[in-house]
Parts: sequence; C-alpha cells; structure tokens
Amino acid sequence: MIFIDNPNAEERIIYANCGGDGSLMRTLKDFHERGLDVNQIQYVTLPFGTANDLPRAFGWGKEPSSWLLWDINYVIEEINEAEEASFNVWEIHIIT
Repeated sequence: MIFIDNPNAEERIIYANCGGDGSLMRTLKDFHERGLDVNQIQYVTLPFGTANDLPRAFGWGKEPSSWLLWDINYVIEEINEAEEASFNVWEIHIIT
C-alpha cells in the first residue's frame, strides 16, 4: 500500500475496499500497524468477497451488481451520498 500525506487534514479520507469482511479486517489491521488512526477514515466495503456480511448490512448487497461492475461514476456518486454508519471491531481470545 502507498499512503500519501493529506495536506488538508480537514478533508475526509474515504477508503473503498473491493473485497469482503476479511479484506476489510486485514486492511484495518495494516492501517493500525502503520500507526494510522482508523477512526479518522471512512470505509466503504463493496461486495466482492465470499460472504459479504458487512456490505450486505450497510446496503451494498451480497454480490456486485451490474452498475457496480460497469459504472464507476455511479459508484463514486453513491459513495459520496451514502449515509455514514458506525461499526465496532472486536478481537476475542478463547482459552480452553
């Protein structure tokens, strides 16, 4: 990954992930390991993964639709107009 310093910290940073839940979790872990504040980034998870639970929960569907595959301008408009929602990430360790 290549990160470029944001000269205007007041602008929002949107990260669009074409994958699924696992891809997003690997990205969040990578951002955290690089010292980035993951709470300052808005994430979009587009349904290109296996189960796509997170994209489905946020209204992107369970699989890529034709507009998602062929109309990048529409995708960008949808991302910019999407309602922001929060989610929590948990790490659970089970000792038996």
